[in-house]
Amino acid sequence: MAEIEAKFLIRQPKQFEQVLAALSELGYGVSERATETHIDRYFDTSEWSILRAGWTYRCRERRGHQKLTLKSLGSKRGAVFTRDEIEQPLPDRLPPRNGILPPGPVQKRVAEIVNGMRWQELFCVQSRRTVFAVTAPGNEATRLELDLDRAHISATKANPKAPGRLDFTELEVELKTGDAEAVETLANMLRDQVGLVPSQLSKFERGIQAAGLSTTGDETLQRERRLKEEDPVLDVVYRHFQRQVRALKLHHPRAWEGLDPEGVHKMRIAIRRTRAVLRTFRHMLPMKVEDQLSVELRWLARQLGQARDADVCMDAFVRYEAALDETATAGLQLYETHLRKSTADAYTFLVEALASERYAMLIDYLESFVAIGLTGKMKSDFGSFRISNYADEYIHRTLRKILRHGNRISENSTARRLHKLRIKAKRLRYLLDFFSADNSEKWAGLITATRELQDLLGEHQDAIMVRERLTDYANLNQPRYASPDFLIAIGRLMRHEEDRAIECRRRFPEIWARFRISVG
Repeated sequence: MAEIEAKFLIRQPKQFEQVLAALSELGYGVSERATETHIDRYFDTSEWSILRAGWTYRCRERRGHQKLTLKSLGSKRGAVFTRDEIEQPLPDRLPPRNGILPPGPVQKRVAEIVNGMRWQELFCVQSRRTVFAVTAPGNEATRLELDLDRAHISATKANPKAPGRLDFTELEVELKTGDAEAVETLANMLRDQVGLVPSQLSKFERGIQAAGLSTTGDETLQRERRLKEEDPVLDVVYRHFQRQVRALKLHHPRAWEGLDPEGVHKMRIAIRRTRAVLRTFRHMLPMKVEDQLSVELRWLARQLGQARDADVCMDAFVRYEAALDETATAGLQLYETHLRKSTADAYTFLVEALASERYAMLIDYLESFVAIGLTGKMKSDFGSFRISNYADEYIHRTLRKILRHGNRISENSTARRLHKLRIKAKRLRYLLDFFSADNSEKWAGLITATRELQDLLGEHQDAIMVRERLTDYANLNQPRYASPDFLIAIGRLMRHEEDRAIECRRRFPEIWARFRISVG
């Protein structure tokens, strides 16, 4: 059975009201049917046998009954997903355990795929769904279903660096009977007239994101030959570009959806790593390539930066609020509303950038550059240059700059000087990432110390940035909302960020000393 549906993320509650208003205005018939809760548990083997066979496997519990479903990965065009489904009811109170499924189409297919391997629960998706029946104007034979899902994903066992959970609201438009083009027509209207953001990921993919799982097992990296110090340095350059292009494409949908800040963060890291290598080896690359990529990557970094700053401000607020009781945070409701709107606006701008022709051309250019490989001139001019010729020289040159700058930092140094040191530390970190990708043991101690220094300086800069935004917000809104609760709450939050920056400065001498020791 084929499933055809369009899916959109609902970022703000008013958007669904706008959807219903637009449907009514365009002559669609809409009637609310029911609101219900269902729980989906997803399974696969440790080797991802089911996913590799082109399916996702779940058990849905709804109204006290259970149903097993295999859903194909299918295809996606715009907001419209097309997938095949195989379903089988499961007797009540019988858990979907290995080897005890009753006979049926799902049981048969799963048994063929796993071939005796045990499968395990990956994550659970709990959804509260409101269902609407929809008829297309002038075509009652075409019937659609509108599902508003308020979903919560919780990982069974999450990677320590993963969020472990995701919450989101999603609108699904599913074809029940009639012309499949009706789904695409309605999807285009919701995107163009209401401004909904098309979903990029399925719930299964979001579950993988929440759990921090890797479905590839780093197979691509395993297939790559480990480079040695006597290999040409340009081989490392091109392999590095390949890895960063893969990272940009992997995290693009996660950044687009914005459910977890890691999507934006990982794209920013891929850009920084690419720019660091462009800057370091510009003399070996065609001038046109270096010039064009530098401009376009700088543009993309700016688009991602707005979303990242909004995420940092929201995260700082959430952590501050969680540490206090309700009376201490009274008066911050307006600021929280402001933050949520600012974050939604930042991601709206980011989606426009990621959906733009400019972004598509950048990715095409990067992929073409990597696919073409080394030119004859590059081989003749630089083919004899080895990794060993560059690693020590470039890393120690960068280290000297950091040490000169860092040794001048005192308790009276400005935030700007600390920020400049942070930038230099980041450049060293990405250079270390580049040269240690195939030989991390040599630089392990310096990598650890650089990461610690970068993290501290990054936290200091975040506190400064949040404090500046708070000041701007307070100055702009004080005449309108100058109630005692507002002034007290904003003042406390400002002092909290000041204290966070002061604590980073207090810790700096100790961490800087460890960094200097790691240099040797």
